[in-house]
Amino acid sequence: MTVQYEDLKIAEIITKENLAPETLKVWVGDTIPWKNGVKVADSVTDETLKTTIEGYLNDAKTSFNDHTNPARTSTKEAAENNPNKGTIRVTFSDKSYIDVENQELY
Repeated sequence: MTVQYEDLKIAEIITKENLAPETLKVWVGDTIPWKNGVKVADSVTDETLKTTIEGYLNDAKTSFNDHTNPARTSTKEAAENNPNKGTIRVTFSDKSYIDVENQELY
């Protein structure tokens, strides 16, 4: 399989369907590791594509932020609303992004 990536934004290469939410469990007061709340979807079976997506997710220039309104936190009050579902925005080095919805925070 040959894939052409020229002139495509990173988000167009990865596509929303190829990312999935991962449940996060944190203690009250912890910094939330949003990066750990996103994974390659189980439906991705092509190893080349999977490796490409993992490379972009692990790129130091890729950022992961809670994009829920109001933003989710690890306060005691937030913990009382478990599971707290929301959206993580994955922003790539070219400033394109994908919103990963239905991510659960405990």
